Amino acid sequence: MVKKANGKWRMCTDYNDLNKACPKDPYSLPNIDRLVDEVPGFSLLSFIDTYSRYNQIKMHPRNEAKITFITDAKTFYYKAMPFGLKNVGATYQCPMDKIFEKIIGTDVEVYMDDMMVKSMMAGEHCNTLKRVFQLKLNPEKCSFRVQAGKFLGFMLTERGIEAYLEKCQVIINMRSPQMVKEVQQLSVETAIPIFNTLKKGERFTWIAESEETFLRLKAMLATPPTLTKLTPRYTSSDTKKRYQRIEKAALALVITSRRLRSYFQGHSIVVRTDLPIKQVLRKSDLLGRMVAWRIQLSEFGISYENRGYIKA
Repeated sequence: MVKKANGKWRMCTDYNDLNKACPKDPYSLPNIDRLVDEVPGFSLLSFIDTYSRYNQIKMHPRNEAKITFITDAKTFYYKAMPFGLKNVGATYQCPMDKIFEKIIGTDVEVYMDDMMVKSMMAGEHCNTLKRVFQLKLNPEKCSFRVQAGKFLGFMLTERGIEAYLEKCQVIINMRSPQMVKEVQQLSVETAIPIFNTLKKGERFTWIAESEETFLRLKAMLATPPTLTKLTPRYTSSDTKKRYQRIEKAALALVITSRRLRSYFQGHSIVVRTDLPIKQVLRKSDLLGRMVAWRIQLSEFGISYENRGYIKA
């Protein structure tokens, strides 16, 4: 059992052996960049999340026995499609594309269980929502008739893609540099006066000009821009910085699978590494985040190869 972000629990079943025997479903998922680029210009937005997406699709009776799992008490099998199977993403996306075939791209965007309704007029928006309401939705993750919201990791508005205000606040709260290493973390082009403190042979001195430049740099970085195309940036949290090397490698693979999900869903992926990721993820005594990552990665056809030595 893995605890979700909302405090509820999700049962995770290891289907690694079954996934190896299953052929890859070539059905491709929508391109995320294309989906978010289609939003600017719509004044009414609704962000919708379906409830337990995969569990809404029934298993074929002849395949139910293949997903049997063992507990301390008895053996059970699912009547609905469970999480952790290799082709669940493609299997779910296909009927969604068929259901909303005539309005995808114009009135609604669908990426598996994440949906967005976009309209210019209130009447059109309500009519589209009526169709969406035929699905089983998760009210805790839905917002209706708003001007901005989060979709597939992006903050979308009528104007375009915007920065998260809470992330800008981190920059505003940044303190002045106290040592050379902290100065090196600033932008070179904008902070030239600050980088004068890095000259070799001179004592580190933080003068009034340096402070003025630093404050101006913070103000510039903290101003939320409106973007037409995303320039992705990522900063590790203190907790992630303490991960072991094998955990960092597994996390990198999970993040890559999320960002390039359409490629992971439609192709076999080869990971070349000198770390025993495959062996670690197959351990039966995994706990916490590693269990969740194993379940996420088990949906894809991933094989691992030894990277070997790299010549300098």
